[in-house]
Amino acid sequence: MGQTASALVGYGLDLTTADRIERSGMRMPAIRASTDDALNALGILPHVIGAIRDSVRTPIPPDTVVRVLRAAAFACCICTDRRRSVVIHHIRRFSESRDHSEDNLVVLCLDHHGEAHTRRELSLNLTPERLLSSKTSWLAEVQARKEETLDAAPPPIQEQEAKEHYLPFVSDDDICPGCGEGHLRWLHWGRSPFGAFSAWFTCSHCNDMTASGEQFGD
Repeated sequence: MGQTASALVGYGLDLTTADRIERSGMRMPAIRASTDDALNALGILPHVIGAIRDSVRTPIPPDTVVRVLRAAAFACCICTDRRRSVVIHHIRRFSESRDHSEDNLVVLCLDHHGEAHTRRELSLNLTPERLLSSKTSWLAEVQARKEETLDAAPPPIQEQEAKEHYLPFVSDDDICPGCGEGHLRWLHWGRSPFGAFSAWFTCSHCNDMTASGEQFGD
């Protein structure tokens, strides 16, 4: 994730749309200079446009955006479905708390984000207490899976074979999804925190590890 995507997510846009806009080459100065109609055409919702235009409200800081998404493995803390696009939601409303701290932020898919803002019988269906409980459980599970990864034995496939499969798809243009600055380099072949064995790469800038996301072999 680069600076533009992290900034857009910090304003309330979902990650998939933010990444698409960044990959199109648009940067924040051009986005701010665009008309509302042009931003709508890009898939930026009215409340996000309002946040971008608001000179008073500050967005979630980009480094906080990255840390919160990484901690949740880029997945909704309610359904934990990594195929869904996600947003960062304030557990206690920002208008009341003015709090962008990680403790007050939770990753939700678009469906559960909508549910968190839906009132039923004068009460919130996804209460702050439930959001916090689900967040705590999911983050603990993510951390446990990462620790299991370190001890996992490799599958019956030679690392060289995996390297030959993956390296053609990694070039100097592949930017680290974490810091958005470094380039990915081959690291090793092993189990990802979420089950499948896959190739792992390390960032030349922040030295963070990322998985390919594609399973290769059994």
